[in-house]
Amino acid sequence: MLRQYNQPEVFSVHPSPISNGSNCSAAHNHGEHASMPSNRIGNPALICAGDVMTRDVVTLSQQSTILEIISLMANQGFRQYLVVEAPRRLVGIISAHDILRALARESNWRYCHAHDLMSRHIITATRNTELSVAAAMMLSNRANCLPVIDDYGNVSGILTFTDLLKGYPGIRRRLANQNELTNSRAKSLVGAGAELIANLK
Repeated sequence: MLRQYNQPEVFSVHPSPISNGSNCSAAHNHGEHASMPSNRIGNPALICAGDVMTRDVVTLSQQSTILEIISLMANQGFRQYLVVEAPRRLVGIISAHDILRALARESNWRYCHAHDLMSRHIITATRNTELSVAAAMMLSNRANCLPVIDDYGNVSGILTFTDLLKGYPGIRRRLANQNELTNSRAKSLVGAGAELIANLK
């Protein structure tokens, strides 16, 4: 039996190293999660969600009350929170819009809990989802954040627009390094070819 957390839980998860030859995103569906595919093979210039995501994530349990959620939003300033089952399996997401809708429509809103308010259809990324793909999904779905999950649907972190902006300077640096390495290898090959031709004469 899973133990429920009535109070918000904070945890930190460090991404595991990405091995060569693995797909940049595990195209798995966990419940109603829509995970985004990508590919990092042979392209070290790519930066993925796991490189820039926020790892310290405040989460809610399904039993968190609406008053607890309102207090959390007011004190911490976040507009969206992930809802998890023990230990950290993603089951939903709650936004400030969900809270306002409950306040406007539910006469007994004081008795609402996270499981009454949360959205269960969640667009997610994995640690290996390309940053450009994650950004496109956030924009097309008008999402302010993107949960990052592992192969089992557990929360590894969260990706925000601030995280995306932090990632793009790194993309430029990696591209510059990759171009420099490519040019160096090309010069070496040209030099070796010229030497071979000279020896054949």
